[in-house]
Amino acid sequence: MYKICLYKKRSSGFSLIEMSVAIVIVGIIVAGIVSGKNIANSAKLNKFISELSSIQLSYNSFVEQFKQPPGDMRNAHDYWGASCDATPIKCNGNGDSLISWHWHSNGGTNDTDDNETFRAWQHMYLAGFINKPFNGISVGGTDNADENTLYFSSTDKGKYFLVNRQPYNGIFGQQQMANILLLGSREPGKNIWWKTLSVAEAYKIDLKLDDGVANKGHVFGATGYGTPTDSCSEEFLHASGSDYNTANFSSDEKHCVLLFAF
Repeated sequence: MYKICLYKKRSSGFSLIEMSVAIVIVGIIVAGIVSGKNIANSAKLNKFISELSSIQLSYNSFVEQFKQPPGDMRNAHDYWGASCDATPIKCNGNGDSLISWHWHSNGGTNDTDDNETFRAWQHMYLAGFINKPFNGISVGGTDNADENTLYFSSTDKGKYFLVNRQPYNGIFGQQQMANILLLGSREPGKNIWWKTLSVAEAYKIDLKLDDGVANKGHVFGATGYGTPTDSCSEEFLHASGSDYNTANFSSDEKHCVLLFAF
């Protein structure tokens, strides 16, 4: 006699309910990963802004005390002697109120030991405004300057250059001539203008510290070397200010360098 089976054998596949639960779990995991990435990026951005504010405070404190910019200080050797350099002319700046770079401000024979950009960090260290020691020289010139010469960002975003804005007048609109802090490439052998930040990163920093306009205010976003023209900021020659290139907001690719005016 045959027995009547009162139930059907369960299929080996997933039921709709099980698939729905699995999709929800995957969604939660993905959301957690994305949220974690956003939190990490936000923390890194805040750390960078804090670092930048600290540098600006150190610079302004130096100028307030010595009435001269670091690096350009014409009597630095009188204060720090051989701790700066055994040769006074290499330690001292030329006193024109501009931090010179890539040329020999004191008539030296090379740009490795009389470059005001290099000496600026050393002067601020010797004055006690920054904790990290700097030697004020670079055997590899500006593009290959290491962490003993220039301030490298702790966020791995690049390295900082203290320079003057005189050569950039017109490029960034009609701005008063002044010294700036440039966040440039930390890659060895790369020009300091080499692309360093994504457009979204540059915009967020600009918006947090200034006005979010690439060519206006005291924070400037400019297209770096190694990336297409205007890929960071559109029409950045426009004197009244220009917007960041919104077409590249969703890309993590580096397009920008940032400049901060004192």
